[in-house]
Formats: sequence, C-alpha cells, structure tokens
Amino acid sequence: MKKMLTLIFICLFLLSGCSSYKEDNYLLSEVSSAKSNSAKTTTPAYYKDYPANPQVIDDRTLVMPGQTIRSNKGEATLKKITNVNNLHKTEAVELKILEAKLIDYKPDYSLTDFYHSYTHDEQFTFIKFLVEVKNTSDEIRYFAPTAYLKTDIGEQITWDQDIYLENVNNPLKPNETRKGALGFILKKSNINSVKIKTSDVFNEKHIKLADAKSIDLSF
Repeated sequence: MKKMLTLIFICLFLLSGCSSYKEDNYLLSEVSSAKSNSAKTTTPAYYKDYPANPQVIDDRTLVMPGQTIRSNKGEATLKKITNVNNLHKTEAVELKILEAKLIDYKPDYSLTDFYHSYTHDEQFTFIKFLVEVKNTSDEIRYFAPTAYLKTDIGEQITWDQDIYLENVNNPLKPNETRKGALGFILKKSNINSVKIKTSDVFNEKHIKLADAKSIDLSF
C-alpha cells in the first residue's frame, strides 16, 4: 500500500512538473507578451478581420497604459490610449476613429532600413489611429482620414509620414468600407491631445465635393 501511495505521489509530482514546464514554455513562445502577467488583455472587437501589419508590431492586445509586448518586430509599450469610436460624416463619406494610442517602440534590427526613411532613432514614440472609412455613394470618392495633424505642443505632421502604409488613403469604391491603421512618429512625445485634419472629399473627376473636417482627440 505504501509503495502504491509513493508511486501515485511521484506520478502527480511529475505531471505537475510537466504542466508547469508546458505553461512556462507557452509563455515564452508567445509572439506577444504582457509585461504584467496579472493584467489580462482582451483584443477589442473592432479589430475583427484586421490583419497584422508587416512592418509595425501588432499592438491590438495593448489596452492599458504601461503594458509591453515583444515579438520578432521589436518591443512596444503603451503610453496612452483613448477609445474614440466617434462617427464623422461628410459628403458620402463616413469616418469612424475607433481608437488612438501613443506607443513607445523599439523596432527589431531587421526593420532598421524601413524606419531609417522616417527617423534615425533606434527607439521612438508614435501616435497610432485605427480608423474605418465608408463610402455611402454609388460613385468613387477620394478621401484621406488624416491629411495633417498637429499636437498640443505644436508638432505638425503630414499624411506622407504614415508608417503603416495600409492604403487607407486610396480611392474608395462605391459603397466600400475600409478599415486600417495610420501611424506617425513624434519628435516630442509628451502630448495630451492632437488635432486631426482630414482631406477634402473629391469625386472620380477630382471635383471637390466637401471641405476637410477637423477632429480633436484627447488622451
């Protein structure tokens, strides 16, 4: 009987050890990991069907300031976040800004060449917007969600500095809905708000249909 109990104890110990080993290896093999294991992260529903970006780290699980993720694209820490989800309408175009984030980012060495076209800093802060754009007309519309932005400390950035390159600014087909991210590297990262200015709205013949909109976002 004692031998049987001893054998059962040894088996339970080994199983417990294997379970711990598997769990540890699972955590180590995660593509992205939170700095605080006690903080549970849930990917927001609006990221459904949104594919990972090829040149920027996947930050969708960063939902609380201070969280950090690491992957083969580098390391990122969330500084600030605001869930906006406001709808802005202009001529036949609807713009919804789903969220805005400030992220400290240290890209992996493999991405050095890509980011050198924007900055020579090995680590930087960027502001990221996840947007959804919808063309409610039966004709093509030209519209850029972020043509220009200005931070509350005076830094000004134009659309061509976007690091995500997800073609959110491309012409919208009739009744098309497009979701994508826009990101801009900041030289001065200690900001509390930003003013976004969209482009004007144009039709297929490049005739202006509506003026640009100004949108204020606070963190």
